This record gives sequence, C-alpha cells and structure tokens, in this order.
Amino acid sequence: MAKSMGRSSLVFAAMTLISRVLGLLRDVFLARYFDASITDPFFAALRIPNTLRRFFAEGGFANAFVPVFSATKAEHPDDLKDLLRHTAGTLLAILLLITLFGVLFSGTIIYTVANGLLEKQAQFVLAQQMLRIMFPYILLISLLKKISREKNNLRRKKFLERHAAKIRALYLKFDGVYPPSKIFNSEGENYEN
Repeated sequence: MAKSMGRSSLVFAAMTLISRVLGLLRDVFLARYFDASITDPFFAALRIPNTLRRFFAEGGFANAFVPVFSATKAEHPDDLKDLLRHTAGTLLAILLLITLFGVLFSGTIIYTVANGLLEKQAQFVLAQQMLRIMFPYILLISLLKKISREKNNLRRKKFLERHAAKIRALYLKFDGVYPPSKIFNSEGENYEN
C-alpha cells in the first residue's frame, strides 16, 4: 500500500511539474511572439470559458456527480446506465444553452468582463470573435471531464494516462494558437520580429 501510494505521489508530482513547465513555456512564447494588441483580447475572451470550465468540469458538478456515481455503482449497479444517461443529457442541455447564449451575446459578455477594450475598437471586436470561437470549449471539456470521471471511477483509465492526456491537451492548445510552421521558416530558422 505504501509503495503504491508513493509511486502515485511521484507520478502526480512529475506530471504536475511537466504541466507547469509547459505552461511557463507557453506563456514565454506568447509574450515573445505576440503583441499586447493580440494577447489582451485573447486573455479577455479566454477568461469566461475558463471560469465556466472550473464550475462545470472541475468544480460544483464534479463534486456532486462523483459521490452519487460511486454510491449508485456500489448500491444499485443496475441503475448506473440510467444515471449516466440522465446526467449526460441534462449536462449537455445546460451546456448547449450556455454555449448558445455565449456565442450570441459575446459582445455583451466581453463588455461586462473587459470593458477597457472598448477604448480600442479593433481589440474589442477581436475579443468578441475569439469568445465566439472559444465558447464551445466549455461544452466539450465539461463532457470530456464527465466521461473521464466515470472511467476513473470504473478504473478503466490509469492515473498516468489521465495526466499525460492533460499535457497533450496543453500542447494542442499551444499548437492551435500558433503552430510551429508559423514560428520557423522552411529552413528551421526563427523568424525575427
């Protein structure tokens, strides 16, 4: 037991360290290659999906769902499929409404959370467009986290694999923002500012 706990702690610490280092590299990269006229609208638009992700994917929903899932699995295993179907359907409906609201009212949302961008109309419009693109992230990541918690509870997915998936997601987010082909020319040399 102690050996297993020590190994799990070591894996958790290593994956967390790798994730933090990659996050730092992403931030250094953004600061180096992007002007504030791009990063300010980007971070303003990213604030809302990240806040909602903390609620639906990692916060209140997760804290309520996991104990109910575990209890149903232990006490009424026949009802587990119904529970999963109902929670998935309800979560999907709520997230679809929130995503639709966010896409349709992106200008109002940006005005509410970052009204300083109104002084620079181009940045405000860019933040509004970015928010429209990023809002479906809430829907997708919340459903992915729900499935991940189910699999974790059913012990179908191992600890290391879950954390490695988070690191891959960080890379994909980084790569999607500014792919390596935009940083390096065909000879592999850095572009200069």
